[in-house]
Amino acid sequence: MNFDNNANENATLSLTFESIEPLKELRTTKKRTNLTSNSTNEATDTICGLCNKRPGRKTARWVKCHDCNAWFHISCAGVNRTQFDVLDNDVTVEWSCKKCKKGKNAVNGKISWDETADISCTWGVKTTLNQISAQMDACYDSIVTWKKNFFLLPRGNSGKHFIVELTRLINLYNNDTVLKAISLKSVMIFLPLMLQKPSKNSKARDHAKYLAKRLEMWKEGNLQGLLAEANEIQKRLVSTKKVGELNLTKKFTSLMLKGKLSQASRMINRNRGGLLNIDDTVKEQLLEKHPEGQPINLDALEKDESYVPEGVQEVIFEPIDGNMVAKAAMRTEGSGGPTLTDSDCWKQILCSKNFKQQQIDLCDAIAELTKKLCVANAKSDHLKELLASRLIPLDKNPGVRPIGIGEILRRIMGKCVTWNIKEDIESSAGGLQTCAGHKAGIEAAIHAIHDIYKEDECEGLLLVDASNAFNSLNRKVALANMSTLCPPFFQYLQNTYAEPSRLYLSGGNGQFIYSSEGTTQGDNCAMAFYAISTLPIIRSLANEKNDPVTEYFKQAWFADDASTAGKLLGILKWWNKLVEIGPKYGYFPNPSKCVLIVKNEHVKKRAEEIFGKFGIEITTRGQRHLGAIVGTQEYKEEYIREKIREWKDDVKTLASIARSEPQGAYTAMVFAIQHRWKFVQRTIPEISEYFEELEFEIHNTLLPAIIGREISELEREVVALPVRLGGLGILMPNKESDHEYRASRQITSNLKDIIMSQKLEDTCSRRIIDDAKRHMKMLKGNRLKLVYHQLLRKLDASTTRALELAKEKGVSSWLTTLPLDWLGYTLNRQEFRDSIALRYNWKIKNLSAYCGCGEENNIDHSLSCKKGGYVIMRHNNIRDTTARLLEEVCHDVQIEPKLMPVVTESEEVYDVARGNIAENARLDVAARGVWSSFDRSFVDIRVTHPNCLSNVDKTLREIYERNEKEKKDSYESRVIHTERGNFTPLVFSTSGGMAPECTKFFNRVALKIADKKGERYQQVIAYVRTRLRFAMLKSTLIALRGYRGMQVDRETPLHSLNFNLIPSSKYSII
Repeated sequence: MNFDNNANENATLSLTFESIEPLKELRTTKKRTNLTSNSTNEATDTICGLCNKRPGRKTARWVKCHDCNAWFHISCAGVNRTQFDVLDNDVTVEWSCKKCKKGKNAVNGKISWDETADISCTWGVKTTLNQISAQMDACYDSIVTWKKNFFLLPRGNSGKHFIVELTRLINLYNNDTVLKAISLKSVMIFLPLMLQKPSKNSKARDHAKYLAKRLEMWKEGNLQGLLAEANEIQKRLVSTKKVGELNLTKKFTSLMLKGKLSQASRMINRNRGGLLNIDDTVKEQLLEKHPEGQPINLDALEKDESYVPEGVQEVIFEPIDGNMVAKAAMRTEGSGGPTLTDSDCWKQILCSKNFKQQQIDLCDAIAELTKKLCVANAKSDHLKELLASRLIPLDKNPGVRPIGIGEILRRIMGKCVTWNIKEDIESSAGGLQTCAGHKAGIEAAIHAIHDIYKEDECEGLLLVDASNAFNSLNRKVALANMSTLCPPFFQYLQNTYAEPSRLYLSGGNGQFIYSSEGTTQGDNCAMAFYAISTLPIIRSLANEKNDPVTEYFKQAWFADDASTAGKLLGILKWWNKLVEIGPKYGYFPNPSKCVLIVKNEHVKKRAEEIFGKFGIEITTRGQRHLGAIVGTQEYKEEYIREKIREWKDDVKTLASIARSEPQGAYTAMVFAIQHRWKFVQRTIPEISEYFEELEFEIHNTLLPAIIGREISELEREVVALPVRLGGLGILMPNKESDHEYRASRQITSNLKDIIMSQKLEDTCSRRIIDDAKRHMKMLKGNRLKLVYHQLLRKLDASTTRALELAKEKGVSSWLTTLPLDWLGYTLNRQEFRDSIALRYNWKIKNLSAYCGCGEENNIDHSLSCKKGGYVIMRHNNIRDTTARLLEEVCHDVQIEPKLMPVVTESEEVYDVARGNIAENARLDVAARGVWSSFDRSFVDIRVTHPNCLSNVDKTLREIYERNEKEKKDSYESRVIHTERGNFTPLVFSTSGGMAPECTKFFNRVALKIADKKGERYQQVIAYVRTRLRFAMLKSTLIALRGYRGMQVDRETPLHSLNFNLIPSSKYSII
């Protein structure tokens, strides 16, 4: 791209989109200014403002600061020669030194370009920056109408070049180049243009080919060609049908196999609102919920207009780095904004270790962009595509519930900002507003209000609902107050909220509305922004003078949900003050949706006299409060029973899926569905009896569908244990309810006390809550261990042995991982149910009565019988998996290496009498670099069945010690003295356990893999254990049902067939 500043036609500069740092690549078409130019001559009698030296042969070029009139060598000031030529020839271009840069349009001594002037550019067929910007705008307008159709970034050079270009585009903004105005706009169109999937069944090699081609088109400026190709792909996409009863299982399974647990579990909900089609009515309702921006109310300001906020030290944002960006990307989930680039796409770009340094550079660039938005003013036109969101209208029945989805990049940046200043945000919001990132804040607010309401002197509780609260907040007032209330947060919010942002209607074919007031839909900083913005309201209410006897009240807030409890006169005073000051800040209490709960009919009559004129509902029964309830026992019972009916429907839906896909249904139940009622259990006391209906549904409907048979009461208690204790982790809700409530009370006690004491400025330390959580976790672990030991006394010897085996480390990894198809972690219906039966030594359905060897068949015989080759198959599967893991980090990896023969006539002093001295002896795997760089390590594998006749009366420790000793006696001495290597016996059990030597070996391998790939050790060792566990499990399942009968030549072998020569009919039969 070539450009020039219109202020001087003679100064023609060139800038290419291919360059990494455009300002460093400036080249002039005019002959360089000689050393006798006016600017240089003017500086001959002065000294440099930095080095205090006069001009020399190598320091003859000088620049003058426009603000302080000091002169500097260009080498000292960081100005290159091409920039010097521009400054020397064009008097309209100003330059400021680093000391004078503050408040000026210059950054770090770089040239101050006139951004209002169009710049001559060449990129494709466009010749000015404005033309390129207009073309990008047209491209973006087309992109926001597309359907989601992305491929994940492929490995190899094309992927690396993609990340390099994306990094460069972001750095165009970070480095304050003349292309800053279109930098982030180009980022937002770059991803959807480059990553369009060419066809439904395209493979990774196709993606790499098309990505390389598109990068070349981008380099040439062929934006029109890229857009035409993408539009053609979009035309051929098939519309996705709505999920119905018949294909619910298919869609659910598809999502689970991709690891999309949240999306899959959301399908198990019959009461979810559907997506509304965009029509005039829906659009009108959305416009009503997003009002025009209101003028600032001077009475609501926390400071005078003449107040100048103190500057925030930039150093506080230094913790925002590339590592934090990658961490934020990993913790960001969900769909994308208007461009539809979702979290999976960004995770592949930012967190994949395939791209190494390129990925690090990109994360650093995003971190630099985030820090820049936290400390410097940004033009809203430069950020409008980044700040745009996608608006989904859900059916509220009646009405519309707008759900916003912001761009993933913005959400990653916002997460980094709030993480970095989370303590500032919490302290700014105070102790009575619990939505500013306080741990367990909503539970603390519920418990506090519940306790206040139970006090004898309390007469009532007022629950306040505001109209369209988040979208009605006075944005100008909130931003103005933010500079005082939370200065570190101010600049980022000022840059992202100073101007209205676009909300593109999902399914609206490019239609959008503006978010001009309140917080923006799709911004993950919105909750913290809103929490701090309500602090002046909360403070004014807290400072309201009242009689401590007749007018006392206590308040608690969670976002816009305000509540106050106390004497009726105190509540009235609080309400009147809220109605008076709330609208100044954009908080409009809606009396028709507010509820006053009183304790008896006598108080209700007084309340009707006091509050009747406001239209507030007054009740003695109760009302929902932040997902819990406050009120009478009858109201609590009605509420809980209604929730139980909903959850029972969810369990029934999941059971219908489990009949054909038990693994996916089990995973959804353990990691998602059973957590739906945990919040109610933690916030409402004494409700365990109501969960007996839900437990009955789980026990008699869901578990038989997953396991494949009915289970007894005792077996139900076993599967309710956590997997680390041998269970399946499907909890019994009626037994967990009271424990969850007590844990919640203990964890939130400190924050609850702050709310009850109404200490506005106090906040609860995160360390206190973390310590409480660890303590409750320890108590829960001790309780579950006690339950486990009590169960052992009730179980028979066979099940007790099974639980002992299932408790081994790593044995249950096949249950705790998602059923990821691309990693081979999937089991079909029969395999999954057989695996559970093996876990508990239950009878296997439809297992043949007799083995092919003629013996009576059962689980123990199937896993020990050598007929059919399944024992050696199991051994070889583990051997090959071990070798593939070693190939990642070791050299000279060999399978079944032949050992050197033992020379018995030599004077070597070692005992070979007990060892294997056979001439053709082999071990399973050999590799160099396991324990040290050049030493050769040998391993030999043995898989033993703990319940075979020779092991059944021994403990696991004894079994492992015996097998390790036998292997060492056979090979260790020979390997050490003949091969000059080291030997490790790898002993596995058919249940998936590993002997101590085996555990140490794979811990070492995992550590080396983690060091090589730059991954966390915990994640690598979890992968290694899971991979080995599935290798063992699948080979064990094959042995369980594998064919062992006599081989009969009833069919022609496949290797002898010529398929094209098989006769066939010329005509099809209809």
